[in-house]
Amino acid sequence: MADPDLGRDRAGWAQRCTSERKGADVEIERQEIVDQLRGRSEDDTADRAERELPDPVDTDEHAALLHRLGINPTDLLGGVGGTFG
Repeated sequence: MADPDLGRDRAGWAQRCTSERKGADVEIERQEIVDQLRGRSEDDTADRAERELPDPVDTDEHAALLHRLGINPTDLLGGVGGTFG
């Protein structure tokens, strides 16, 4: 059964990312990325992200690491409808 709060969580997450994007660097909490992955049933990738990503994640500085994990930084910033990998 889907979590009814997931939609609100995603909307809040996207809003925080969008407001942070106004600065030069965009940082996202590692747990936010892990939660998004788990919400998409990508548990193996979420486990790797927990182990390999720093906290916070700078989408520019850590773009190569995100790419190796199959996570598109644009999707992280793109809002609710984005997909990973």
